[in-house]
Amino acid sequence: MRAALSACPNASSIFKKNILSDIDSTRHRNICLVMVAPMVVLETAKIHSRETKYERGDYSGVMSRIPEFELRDFKASGCRTANPYLRSVHRLPDENYAEEIPVGVVSRTYGLVSHREVLRECYSGIKAAGISTENMKIDLGLSKLGEWMNLRFYMPDEYDIVPGDRHPLKLRLEAFNSVDGSSRFKLMLSWLRLICSNGMTIRETIAEFTDVHDSNIDLSPIPEVILSGMKKVPLDVRRLKRLEGQRLKPQQLEHWVDGHLSNKWGVKLAARIYRICTEGRDAKFADPFAKGKATEKPMELLEVVPGSPAPAENLYAVAQAMSWASGTVKDLLRREKLLLSIEDQLKALSKLN
Repeated sequence: MRAALSACPNASSIFKKNILSDIDSTRHRNICLVMVAPMVVLETAKIHSRETKYERGDYSGVMSRIPEFELRDFKASGCRTANPYLRSVHRLPDENYAEEIPVGVVSRTYGLVSHREVLRECYSGIKAAGISTENMKIDLGLSKLGEWMNLRFYMPDEYDIVPGDRHPLKLRLEAFNSVDGSSRFKLMLSWLRLICSNGMTIRETIAEFTDVHDSNIDLSPIPEVILSGMKKVPLDVRRLKRLEGQRLKPQQLEHWVDGHLSNKWGVKLAARIYRICTEGRDAKFADPFAKGKATEKPMELLEVVPGSPAPAENLYAVAQAMSWASGTVKDLLRREKLLLSIEDQLKALSKLN
């Protein structure tokens, strides 16, 4: 049963000890046939200008899709002398690529953390926190060659919260990893609004664990970080409730859109968010060359944004409009930056009373 927004989860029931055995089909791949459920394609996006695809499945399905990588000496073909300072990272042959493919060059001190290890540790950490993984759905985002990965673990329905608009938010654990040194390993909690698939992070209560990929990288704190993050969930509940209680005036919205939001997010996104807040619909420029502020731009109204009230009456509705607009950005690094800045934008908006 989902928790109402006004109620905080009972910590003792949430974190009861129920350590389940790890299920890792890859340990037995040479001695048994594992039935893998089909994956569902969710979206395509970009990371470092490279195509990235998101799919959804269960633990075994996601594990089967993750490629494996190894470190190699960095040297010219046919030569014996290797670079003493650098190594190369190679994707191993699999059903998609018949030969090894180099995907990056890293220092000799680089510590390779495999995507499969991240999946195993996060899954085990969730179970160690006393959270059921039965029928758990997991999103897998992989770049074209698999060097970058984003995992999203969806918590059971009992962790959902239902705001005043009656559209549930689902809690999820996200993990980010790269094998080519392009980004740090990161672990965080976020919320998914089910009616429109908006992702939203409350930065003040984020459970984030980052580590550089060096020889000392250690994933053992993952269970502790998950537990710590889950204990902060009631803070998110109270924070979201406060956003619902902060009423919004039309002049306040216009001033914020044309000022702080346009300056930080750009006029195009600001104009879209304004239309979502006032019309309940997404929009695009009717005339890209028209002059004027974001609230003055001529716009062509597009699809209705699910669950978006028209007009927006509180800061929670504005937050959801920003989350929707951010979620349409194909550049995943920019999308994450926008999502993490929503909290700052709401603070700026609230000061304009």
